[in-house]
Amino acid sequence: MKELWKTAPSALKRRVIQRLVISVLFFVIGIISWVLSKKFIFALPCFIAMTVFCVSGIGVLFLMLNSGYIVLSGVCEQIEQTPIMRRTKALYLATEYGSVKIPVRRNMRKVQIGANVRCYMSCKTSVYDYDGIKTVSDYIAIEIFQ
Repeated sequence: MKELWKTAPSALKRRVIQRLVISVLFFVIGIISWVLSKKFIFALPCFIAMTVFCVSGIGVLFLMLNSGYIVLSGVCEQIEQTPIMRRTKALYLATEYGSVKIPVRRNMRKVQIGANVRCYMSCKTSVYDYDGIKTVSDYIAIEIFQ
């Protein structure tokens, strides 16, 4: 198992560690709120969030260790942004399969046109064809190389 962890991509390792650390933080906040309020009902939302993040982190860990992910590599050919705040909405990658649109969940300021992008997604991820452009519905992690 240690060899699988060492050979796993750093973006997936970061995603697992982030989710498990967030889970631990929700656990600590839940315990503190339970102790201070002396009522479990105030700590319950923290324990529910802890469970969700813990299950999510373990799910990504099993996906990573069982090689249940695929890697989509390409060059960024277009960046779709919101008009006012200039937040990145989607990346268009030129890949060997044609043009692929990846909707972005968080703001990516360092991505530029011509950058190499590597997207990790589950083997079960849905891909839709819309006007000749393949659109990915979800991903696990994105790495950007300049």
